[in-house]
Amino acid sequence: MLTINICIFLSNTRHFSIYQSLMKTRLIHFGCLFCLCSGNQMTNVADDMTNFTYIESADFKDKTNLDTVVEYTYNANGAMYKDLNKGITGIQYNYLNLPRQMVINSSTAKAKNYYTYSTSGVKLRTEQCYYPTLVNSPIGTTTPATDRLTDYKNTDYADNIISETIKSENTNKNKTRMLVDGGYIENGVYHYYLADHLGTIV
Repeated sequence: MLTINICIFLSNTRHFSIYQSLMKTRLIHFGCLFCLCSGNQMTNVADDMTNFTYIESADFKDKTNLDTVVEYTYNANGAMYKDLNKGITGIQYNYLNLPRQMVINSSTAKAKNYYTYSTSGVKLRTEQCYYPTLVNSPIGTTTPATDRLTDYKNTDYADNIISETIKSENTNKNKTRMLVDGGYIENGVYHYYLADHLGTIV
């Protein structure tokens, strides 16, 4: 269970105290965020707690750690263009205002994502390209064939069938997953989600 307490201190500042319940017996404080906003758009977030060293941890990571830097910017439609705390340095959108390309350039990830949609906005394909040794940096004017990012994960969507092709260094892996009510089928094995009475997966 995740409990978030919100208090508004100033017209452009919001304070979040985040607690995580462990075993439903005690609350552990793992974040205190101070958010600067311009209207209804967040521009900067500061965290008073040290980032966990475990990269895959779910805590907020204050990468820039500077109150004077605009960490979040948006396009004319209000969609996010930049998120420096996640290393996102630019997002390009299509005519439906859906993400078309995303450049990720930080100390922990050098990657670029490409997204393909149908004319009605249904996602058909994602291409996640990255460089494992963080040598080559992505830029916004490349394609998957020219971005110099050697590894990738491509995902194709066709109704309830999801196909993945993963290249990591010298290995290639393909897998297909069929979504069904309550779970999915992969390699002939049924996987079921355990949900509560509200449908929330537990």
